[in-house]
Amino acid sequence: MSMQSVEEYERRAQEAEASSVPVFLKVARAMVWFLYAITVVTVVVLLLAFVLRLLGASTDAAFTRSVYRSSESMMRPFRGIFPVQEVGEQSVVDVSLLIGAVAYLMLAIGVDALVQRIDRRLHREQVEIATARANADNVRLQFEAQQQQAAYAAQQQAQAQQFALQQEALRRQQQTP
Repeated sequence: MSMQSVEEYERRAQEAEASSVPVFLKVARAMVWFLYAITVVTVVVLLLAFVLRLLGASTDAAFTRSVYRSSESMMRPFRGIFPVQEVGEQSVVDVSLLIGAVAYLMLAIGVDALVQRIDRRLHREQVEIATARANADNVRLQFEAQQQQAAYAAQQQAQAQQFALQQEALRRQQQTP
């Protein structure tokens, strides 16, 4: 195992760790929660307008006027899809209000599903980052262990050679009278 392979694993792990994706994901989750809050308010206003129109609430009341005014801007994309049906003198069934509420809910759920899909993908990437870091650490540890083993083997060999030289010197001394 070479020092280059250790450096390559380390470089890959550092690149993966430097990703700004987790920050993006946190921002996306916050945006989804904000979207859900807006959607809930929108759906409540639309359903309230539907009920008030169905029950024939008086437009003289400030509350009724404010609900109708608020729902008007939210209903622009859905106006005219279905005709308004009169049920009594003042009561009407405006199915477009219900369609609008459902459409806004589906939009919020769709955005949430998209963010969750991205979240799962990013989670897989984070697992890959952790794996890359573990591989880099393992390769580095293996390389260091091999270096230590090589150094120990070289030291043992040097000691063995020194011992052999000493033994040879002793043998020569013993042979000379």
